[in-house]
Amino acid sequence: MSSRFVVTGGNAGLGYFTAEQLARTGARVTIAARSPERASRAAESIRVQVPGAEVDLVRLDLADLGSVRDAAAELASAPIDGIVLNAGVLPWDRSAASADGMAPTFAINQLGHFALLAQVFGALTERAGVVALGSLSHHGQRLRLGPARSERDRRIPGGYAHSKLAVMTTAIELDRRVRAAGLGIRSVIAHPGYASDANSPVRPGITERSTRAYALAVRRIANTKEEGAAISVHALLRGVGGGCYGPDGWFFALRGAAKPDRLRGPVLDPAAARRLWSMSEELTGVEFRVA
Repeated sequence: MSSRFVVTGGNAGLGYFTAEQLARTGARVTIAARSPERASRAAESIRVQVPGAEVDLVRLDLADLGSVRDAAAELASAPIDGIVLNAGVLPWDRSAASADGMAPTFAINQLGHFALLAQVFGALTERAGVVALGSLSHHGQRLRLGPARSERDRRIPGGYAHSKLAVMTTAIELDRRVRAAGLGIRSVIAHPGYASDANSPVRPGITERSTRAYALAVRRIANTKEEGAAISVHALLRGVGGGCYGPDGWFFALRGAAKPDRLRGPVLDPAAARRLWSMSEELTGVEFRVA
C-alpha cells in the first residue's frame, strides 16, 4: 500500500512543487487548499508531470477554524504518513482579519495549522513526518504571547517573522511531546532559503516564466521553488525529529540543497513553547493532546 502525504497550500509555489515531488515517490498526495479551482489545476499538472500519480483534494481555509475542522475530519478519514504544513501568508497578502477575528498572518501561519494538526493527529501513522515551514526571518524575534488580534501583527512585516517563530517553536515543542509520549512521529522544520519563481520550471496556470533580467539577477543567490520544495521533501522523508533543514549555500544560506541547521535562541525555550501551546489551544478552541 502506497504512502499518503498531505500538503497544505499545495496548489501553488513551494507547496505545488512539494506535492509534485512527493507524487514522484509513488505516494498518494492530498492537496489541502483554499481554492478548489487552483487545487484542481495543480492536481492536473501533477498528473501530466507524473503519469499515474494519485492526487486528491480537500478544501482548507486556514483563516476559518470551521473550514479547518471540516478539512481535518475529511483528512483524518484515512491514515496519514506525512503532512507538510506549507501554506502561509505575508501581511501584505491578506489585510482582513480571519473569520474568527484574528490577525490574518498569525491566524493562518500558526493557529490554523495548529488546529488542523491537533485534529488529524490521531490519523498519523507510527513513523509519520510532520514538517513545519520555518523562515530565516525568525532570528531576532521574541514571542509575544498576548492576544493575536493586534493591529501591529496585522500591518507590519514583523508580524510574519513573529508568526514563523511561533510555527518553529510549536514544531520543537511537538517533538518534545511525542518523545515524552514514546511515539515515533517526527516533527521537523524546513526552510527553503530564498525560493524564487525566477528560473523555476514553468507549469502552465501555476508558475510562469520570469523576465530574463530578473532570472539572471537572482540565479546565484536564490533557490528555485522546485529546489526549495526539495528541502521540505527531504525533511519529510529523511528528517530527524526535532531537526531543522535548510539550504547549504554560502550566501546567508539563501540557496542550496538540504542540510541540517543548528537552532538557537527563543525557538528552543521550553517555557515559552508551553505558553504558546496553551495560548494556541485557547485561541482556536481546540485541545491538542499528544498521546
